[in-house]
Amino acid sequence: MSNNFNVQDFLKTLENNKPQAINTQYRDRLLEKVYLNFPDNYGKYQIFPMNSTVTGFPFIQLPDTREVKIHRLINLQDGSQQVSEPWIKILPDEAYVMLTPDGRLTSSLTGEEAQLLGTARALWDQLFEEMGGNQKTTDGSMNKAKEYLRKRQYTIFNAKCLNKWSLSDPRNPERQNFAGLFVCTAKGFSQAISDNIEDGKISHGGDIEWLNQIYNRDLEHRQGYLIFSIAMNQGGKIGYTVTATHESDKGQYLQGYGVTPEEADLMQDPVETFLGWQAGKEGNGRLFNRKLIQETIDFMSQELAAVRMAKSTGMNIEDAIKNTTAAAVVGQPQGAPASTDPMLQAQTVGQPQGMTNPQAVTTGNTTPFQNPPAAQIDPVSQTPINPGFSQPAFAQGFGTGTNPFGGK
Repeated sequence: MSNNFNVQDFLKTLENNKPQAINTQYRDRLLEKVYLNFPDNYGKYQIFPMNSTVTGFPFIQLPDTREVKIHRLINLQDGSQQVSEPWIKILPDEAYVMLTPDGRLTSSLTGEEAQLLGTARALWDQLFEEMGGNQKTTDGSMNKAKEYLRKRQYTIFNAKCLNKWSLSDPRNPERQNFAGLFVCTAKGFSQAISDNIEDGKISHGGDIEWLNQIYNRDLEHRQGYLIFSIAMNQGGKIGYTVTATHESDKGQYLQGYGVTPEEADLMQDPVETFLGWQAGKEGNGRLFNRKLIQETIDFMSQELAAVRMAKSTGMNIEDAIKNTTAAAVVGQPQGAPASTDPMLQAQTVGQPQGMTNPQAVTTGNTTPFQNPPAAQIDPVSQTPINPGFSQPAFAQGFGTGTNPFGGK
């Protein structure tokens, strides 16, 4: 009896079909987070911007984002525990907008959630002031408030980077062909974009339709791109030097360049990527994480009470802060995610570990919610909170009164 059974091929097939370990970091590697205030990331970039599927715009501006450094207890793979120090972001209301089915921008926040954010911002402002705020120290060292609290002016956007050149070698790309979430704190970024668009309108006879060649979600056959550069100001001047150039009608040059479906899938919502594990996971653009914001409020309430008590009794403020932080870590429940990086705690998104026990807030601490009454008054403008929603700044165009990014 003839036997056509190939034992070697059979064994090879079995080997190839063994269950493979899932690489949980694969998706993270596909989309990088590029912080443009980091010196190694200074340089010139040639990019395909990817419009947000949530807002329809390429750039998301997050003005006056307040951040609080907290201590969070996490469990490691070997069973031991470690304390991480993530910065919890208190975003402006502009971060929580979304397109309705008929193409209108609206807030995804309920009235209660908007008030909760107002309370968090008011507490942050009071805590910052009580801890010294922007006051300079006598010895020239950094104010203690800035070790635990910070405020940033963010512009974030998703893009496929075709080429990245360093400042020292503007001819030979040091990196090519990667997708990223770009995080910029330079105040001049939007102005540079706006100024170059105005120049482009002149060369295009006032037309703005050419912007659709650059700002879209096309995976292939792109017709345009954006080049921008960022570097620290020279001569000791604080801030960044930013330039921007829009290039349209470049389809012939761009043949062979594109965005993969996998990359496009990851570049849907810059705000969600920016928040990482801090984002809520209710879907449909609902990024608000009620539990985390409430826990942050409770934590700041405890710190505010401790700082005020220390100041009234002549105690050391820094000791009061450290004691409050240590007590918050001790009070956390067990079972934290197994990771040393809080940005990888995806399995607990929307259900972060508690930072503090709300019942432990000092009984007599009623002042944090009196100046101002954040549920009714905007802590920044000191005007009554409007339950309605106005169009966010980034949707109003760059100095033209017209949105140039409402294309594809």
